[in-house]
Amino acid sequence: MDKEGKFLIYCIERYRQIKGLTGVEVVALFNQYGIMEFVRQFFELLHINGDEYIVSEIDKYIAEQKAGQPQITIPHEQVPVKA
Repeated sequence: MDKEGKFLIYCIERYRQIKGLTGVEVVALFNQYGIMEFVRQFFELLHINGDEYIVSEIDKYIAEQKAGQPQITIPHEQVPVKA
């Protein structure tokens, strides 16, 4: 398993513990909102931060997806995606 895969498992576990969810619930949520790809895409920026920051960025990304905002969340900045 690559380092991004290991980090993704770490993120799932930490998100589960912090949010009080089951692993199945977290995986379903991550699949629904594309969080697994988000974590892999921004691995280099996310893995150097603490758990609360990582969970916060995931929550922000989910909120953007729910709102239908065509943006990619990058820690510390927002970059609009051209359709």
